[in-house]
Amino acid sequence: MSEEMESTPEPQEPAPQTVRESIAAALATREEPRKPEPEQEPEPLAAEDDAPPAEDVEPEGEVADEAEATNVEAADNEEVQGIEAPAHWSSDFKDTFNALPSNAQEVFLQRYKDMEGDYTRKTQEVADIRRRASALDEVMVPFRDEFARAGLDDIGAVRQLLGAHKFLRESPQQAIAWLAQNYGINTEALAANEQADDDFADPQVKQLRDQVSQLQGYLQTQAQQQQDAAVADTQQQITNFASVTKDDGSLAHPHFDAVRTTMGGLIQSGVAQDMDAAYEMAVYANPTLRGSLIDQQAEKVTAKQKQAENVRKAKRAQQANVKGSGAPAKESLPGGSSVRDALLHTMKELQS
Repeated sequence: MSEEMESTPEPQEPAPQTVRESIAAALATREEPRKPEPEQEPEPLAAEDDAPPAEDVEPEGEVADEAEATNVEAADNEEVQGIEAPAHWSSDFKDTFNALPSNAQEVFLQRYKDMEGDYTRKTQEVADIRRRASALDEVMVPFRDEFARAGLDDIGAVRQLLGAHKFLRESPQQAIAWLAQNYGINTEALAANEQADDDFADPQVKQLRDQVSQLQGYLQTQAQQQQDAAVADTQQQITNFASVTKDDGSLAHPHFDAVRTTMGGLIQSGVAQDMDAAYEMAVYANPTLRGSLIDQQAEKVTAKQKQAENVRKAKRAQQANVKGSGAPAKESLPGGSSVRDALLHTMKELQS
């Protein structure tokens, strides 16, 4: 017994029935309609004197059963009557529908309503698409021959037009020049036509326009002159700075040509306030020039130190001569003599 149960295959769920299968199954299980029972005529009410005795009255339970049976019979009669077919159906289709049992009618009518609703919705969508396509055709038809000569269909033409619109919006000047070139428009001739049209303008408007144009020209001229003057003044300052000399005739800024570019950057950025400061910064920023400048300064310091040391030696020698033992007094250095004179005098005395 257990082996038979194990070998028994598991029941599979039935596939969902189509509308045709549902109607066929309903027809196969169709029941014969019940014949309506003849209505019984109501018995005349008996007089109170003829009323049956109390023991002959039916109990309440039996009355309830009869009422329930009557309701079931009324429901069966209503079921037999079926579902009324829609009024817009043809008579042949209505007769076929009315011949179906009520449960098949219900399934068929529900399926028909679903299909009819879906068909109506899709029909509306198609109508919207056709409406847009028709409106687009009205716009495109006059230009299709021209598009065909250019090798474009409707989609290509629309794509090209939208690309031109994007070009005009993002780069208007370049786009206008491109359009003028592609469509053979002479911009100079266009400007001449605008001038010709301007001759027919209102005299007062033209006068005001001329005054504004003259004022703009004057302001532009003044601004240009001021700019030219500022440039000339700056150039003169640079020339003077580069050619200025020291007392001995040497250039005060010998490395100007090598650092002029660096100086301009320092002044423009605001790091240096004038050319002197910019020159010093630029020279010290150049390693080669910085080493040469340091060597020159060291030589100057050394020369000054040597000169000071010679002066000190000359003074000590002069003091030693003054404090001599009994030797005759030597010629004294006249007042107002320079350091050079003091050195020469001392050397002369040492040689004597």
